Amino acid sequence: CTRAIRDENPKQPGLPWRRICARQERLEDSWRGVPVSFRLDLQSELRGQKIADLEVIMVDFLAGDDALVLGHSRGGISIWELKKSPQVAESSCSSRLEAKVIGFFQACRKHDVQDLTVTPSAASQPAALLLGQSIWMAAAIGPTAYIWESSGRADPSRPVSALESWAIRGRLCHAGLFPMSHHAVWTVRLCDMSCGDGSGARCAATVGEDGVLRAW
Repeated sequence: CTRAIRDENPKQPGLPWRRICARQERLEDSWRGVPVSFRLDLQSELRGQKIADLEVIMVDFLAGDDALVLGHSRGGISIWELKKSPQVAESSCSSRLEAKVIGFFQACRKHDVQDLTVTPSAASQPAALLLGQSIWMAAAIGPTAYIWESSGRADPSRPVSALESWAIRGRLCHAGLFPMSHHAVWTVRLCDMSCGDGSGARCAATVGEDGVLRAW
């Protein structure tokens, strides 16, 4: 199903394999059939977290379809948990989701988030979290690409709980590499596996405003 599952020893005790397989099957089935639209009203939560003045620039899924990560203006990153409103009927063609901020950090106030990426893929993340693995995230903000790793522990009944805390793992500074001081990092991507040398190191690739592809 996913690399996270294939790489684990199926005989390893203590892992919730029934729950992992059930979630994986649900996520695979969710991509079939007729799409259902959901409405997210974020304004009240943004105001409550005092980040309503940060414009939402980009969005990506986390933990399957249980969470989102938003990239904001002025270098803000917010993590949101999604829950289906209990008042909405399953047959509704336009449903409402409840969204709550479970994490926020601001890497650099001078620049907006230009790009955002997570690994492994959102569909693989619930299984990875239940297996005790972490999620990696990178954001291109101004002349620097920032890399974080989730540091929380997943509750078997709520894997998204592992995304409530993050640790900074790297800053890929490009300022000394760019020919112009105003140049920024446009794109950042992470390899979805370690380098394989036992050090736990990861690989990243960036493309800057100067048009150069760099591997890290």
